[in-house]
Amino acid sequence: MNSNLITLLFLTILITTVHNFQTPQSCYLPKSVGNCRGSFQRWWYDNGYCKSFIYGGCGGNANRFYSYAECQRACRFGGKK
Repeated sequence: MNSNLITLLFLTILITTVHNFQTPQSCYLPKSVGNCRGSFQRWWYDNGYCKSFIYGGCGGNANRFYSYAECQRACRFGGKK
């Protein structure tokens, strides 16, 4: 009985942890420089890595971050809760 309870507790903790660290769907969007002609350094998430790109200043999508650290928090480490 005790081993079943411990196993159940372990699985509950594991499932909760995995759920909390899922990468948001917006992190899988393609890089989009937007519609305007500005020149702003931004970061996007691509297959496990945060990469810099030049953003035009308007349009684009949600896979765009002001800093490398913000990209890492949002996509690599499961997003903000």
